[in-house]
Order: sequence, then structure tokens, then C-alpha cells
Amino acid sequence: MKIYGIDINIEDLSKSEKKIADFFCKNVKVIPYMTLHELSKEIKVSIATISRFCKSIGFSGFKEFKDHLKNTFEITPANKMESILDEITDKEAPSTIINRSINYLNNTSRNLSKEEFNKAINAILRAKNIYTFSPGPTESIADLFSFRLNRFGLNIRKIAKSGKEIFESLINITQEDTVIIFAFFKVLAETKVILDYAEKIGFKIILITDLIVSEMVDRSDIVLYVDRGEVWEFHSMVAPIALVESIIVAIAIKDEKKSLDKLNYLHELRKEYSSYLAK
Repeated sequence: MKIYGIDINIEDLSKSEKKIADFFCKNVKVIPYMTLHELSKEIKVSIATISRFCKSIGFSGFKEFKDHLKNTFEITPANKMESILDEITDKEAPSTIINRSINYLNNTSRNLSKEEFNKAINAILRAKNIYTFSPGPTESIADLFSFRLNRFGLNIRKIAKSGKEIFESLINITQEDTVIIFAFFKVLAETKVILDYAEKIGFKIILITDLIVSEMVDRSDIVLYVDRGEVWEFHSMVAPIALVESIIVAIAIKDEKKSLDKLNYLHELRKEYSSYLAK
């Protein structure tokens, strides 16, 4: 067999090395974004075995092998878009994208833990304050989440997306609060700060992610998985939105009287003051 142009005699490999070779061949675009610990956990072989295998195929170790893959198979916004443009035409786009979205939703439904989902609902309802950390394209999903939960009378706030401004939020978070992190593709420095601070203070972390293997998964209290497609593909936000809407409805069901009372009060306020705004 060949791994990135290097001939490997499969018969000379041990059982563990065959597992590594198979994983490397099938996951070329994912490996550059995994740590050695994550890779070891995913393949279920030791870190030392992976390092030895990388040396056996001509690299000084896993780091050099990973750098080689990054340079050879770089993932950018442009080539993620190219991956889907190469597959479909403008006439096929609606049906292809919709069918893909259905597949992502089905995968999310199959892999989403009901136990974790229920834990998330309870953690949100018990929290004194709810904070969301939503960098990049997840900001719009967090805005929808905040808009809906605010109508139910829940205290929900946003953590700054990046930089030193996140500390302005962190100083107010207590162990009575819950932080919801939207984290896809890779671990940001800001995410690590929030996870570290959670361990120090003791507040709950709910992680919404498309990653199965990640240090974020290991360090979060509750993990909700969504499927957005392969790491090198144009990523869909359909499943994350569906998950957030499911959480919103589940919260309303759990505290039905309070939720409906708030919505009825909203309606009364609109009726009472709508004439002022029409002027």
C-alpha cells in the first residue's frame, strides 16, 4: 500500500501499525488538526507506537509528519468551497445541499446523547446566569438562542468573541452559572482560557461541537454533538441551528407555565404600547 507516495509493505506491519496505516490513509485531511494524544485515543494504540510508525515511513516523528500533511493538504475557506463547487452545478445545488443537510440532521439525531441533552436542559434551567461563547459563524446561532431564552425570562449573556475582552465577562461568572461554548473544527486560545477558568471556579460547561475527539470534549461537563460534514468540506450550520431550537423547545416544555406566562406578557405589552411605536 502507499501512504502519501511512500510504499509500505503491509505484511511487515504489526497489528497496531496496520491500524495506524489504515487510519492515516482514510483521514489525511483530519490528521493535521489532531494532537498525538487525540490520535492515540482515536486509533486506540499507544503514542509511542504512532511515533515509531511515523519514523518508519521516513519522518523524524509525528510532528514532522503532521507538518508535511498541512503543507500538502492545506484546508482553507477557498478550497472548502471548491470541494463542493467541483461536485455540483447550479441546477443541482438546491437538491444537493438540501439532501446533504438532511443527512447531517440524521447523523446528529443518531449520535446526540439523550442523557447529555437532558443534562444540558437541567444545567441551563438551574443556572443563575447563562453565558454563550460563539466565535465566527456561530455568533448568529447564539443570537437566536439568546433571543428565544430572553423571552422565557432567563438571564443570558454573551462572552466577547476574542482577545482580552473575554476577561470582562469571566470576572462576573460564578459557580452558579452555566457557559455554553460553540466550538467547531479546532480549539481556540479563548476556548482554552474559558475551560481553564471553569476548572478553577467550578461553573458548568456545555460544549456544542462537531468534534468527537478533542481536549474540549474531555474537559467539558456536557457535550452535544452536531454533524456539519467532513473537516475539508463546506460546512453546514443546519444541524447546530436544529439543536439550538430543540433546546429552546425542551426548556419551554420543562418550565411550561413560566415560559407561556412570559410570552403572554410580551403579547400584552405589544398591545398596550404598539400605538406609541407606530407614530
